[in-house]
Amino acid sequence: MTAFSPRTVTRGYGVYRPVLPVTSPRNPDRMVYTGDADGRCEIFTWDRSSGGGRQLTDRPHGTLLCAIDGDEAVWWFDEDRGGSGGWRTQDFDGGPDRPALLDVPCGRPAGLALTERGTVAVGIRGSEGFSVHLGRRGGRGTPVLRTTDSATLCDLAPDGGLLAVTGPAHSARAVTLLTPDGSTAAVLSGTRERTWALGFAPAPTPPPGPRGTSGHTLLLVMRERAGRYHLGVWSPGAGLELLPWCSFDTETTARWYPGPGSARVLLRQDRHGRSRLFAADLERGQLTPCPPPREASWPRHPPPAATCTTSGPTR
Repeated sequence: MTAFSPRTVTRGYGVYRPVLPVTSPRNPDRMVYTGDADGRCEIFTWDRSSGGGRQLTDRPHGTLLCAIDGDEAVWWFDEDRGGSGGWRTQDFDGGPDRPALLDVPCGRPAGLALTERGTVAVGIRGSEGFSVHLGRRGGRGTPVLRTTDSATLCDLAPDGGLLAVTGPAHSARAVTLLTPDGSTAAVLSGTRERTWALGFAPAPTPPPGPRGTSGHTLLLVMRERAGRYHLGVWSPGAGLELLPWCSFDTETTARWYPGPGSARVLLRQDRHGRSRLFAADLERGQLTPCPPPREASWPRHPPPAATCTTSGPTR
C-alpha cells in the first residue's frame, strides 16, 4: 500500500451509512468492507473466525469501492478527488498492491464482475464513453465493448461465456448480452416495459428449474408490467420468462444466493418507507417472507467501524 503524508482535509458535513461486508466465494469467514477511518471511508479486511482485521487502504480523500475474489485477493478502486482512477488488488493477508488489469484506461467505475475461475470484467466510464475489459487479475484487459451510450456492466456469467450490460431501464437496449469477443448474443428492450438485469446465477440451475432453463446460464431480471414489478429469468435459447407467482406492487430488487438443491433468490421490496425481505425458490415456485433476525443471532465478533463517512463541503 502506498504511504501518504498526513494532510488536513476540510469537511463541512458527514453522512454516515451502514455497510455490509463482502465475503470470499470460497471462504465465507474472510470478508472486506468499507468502514470509517478518522472520518474517511477506507477498505478493511475482517476474518470472522478469529475476529481479527486490518485497514487495507489509507488515502487522504478515502476509498469507497471494494470486492474480494475466489483467491482472496482484495479489489479496491483507486480514484482521485474527481472520481477517476482504476482498480488495484492486494492479498487478503497483506503485501504490495498492484494494478488489477493492465491496459485499462482510467475513468469512473462502471461495474466489476469476478468469477471463481479467475476471469474478470471491468466497466469504465471516461471522456470517450463507456468500455468493458475482460481478462485475469494482474494480466492485460482485452476491450470487449466501447460505446458512447449510457451503460453499466452488470455481471459476467460464471463460465465467462456471457456478459450482461445494462442501459436505461426504459431504453431499447435496457439489457445487452455479449460474448467475450464482443458479439451481441441478445438484447432485452425496455421501451414498453422497463427492464433491469440483476446478475447471473452463481452456478447452473439444477432441474427442474423454470421452463427451458435447467442446466443453463441464468440471468436474473426484473420487469415492470401493468404497475407491478415481476421477477424473471433469461437464458440462452429460451429467452426471458417472467414468474407470475413472484410480483410486487412497489419497487423491488433481487439477487441470487446459494441454496442446497435449488435455485433461490433473495428479494427486497421497498414499501411505505420500509423494506421487506422475501426468499423465492425457483424450483418450487414458492415465495416466503423473511422475518428480521433477533439480536442474539448476529455474529459474536462484528467487524469494527462498520459504518462509512461520506463527506462534502457545506453550502
